[in-house]
Amino acid sequence: MTLIQNSLLPLLPLFLSLGGSASGGPILQPNEHYAKVGREQAEKDIRSCASAAEFTASPTRPEMGRSAGGRSTDLWASSGRSDPVQQSAVERCLGNKGYKVIGWQ
Repeated sequence: MTLIQNSLLPLLPLFLSLGGSASGGPILQPNEHYAKVGREQAEKDIRSCASAAEFTASPTRPEMGRSAGGRSTDLWASSGRSDPVQQSAVERCLGNKGYKVIGWQ
């Protein structure tokens, strides 16, 4: 393992809890970018990407892709499941920022 991987290994439980709202969210790999920006910025980036993904239309949820009467729709709906198309949009957005999504909770 590299020095960065070794130094981040003890922090793995912290990284795995990232995005740990009651209804779930992306789990980020503790990579070099995450170590550089820190947890607070990573959480902001997750919220930003999730917000952008709210406007991604999906064949399984056609009501998404627009705000509902001026109210923002929720990526992680009350069912606790997100739409696969929106998950993909969040993963792509986070990847473009330098993160690696390793799963969802």
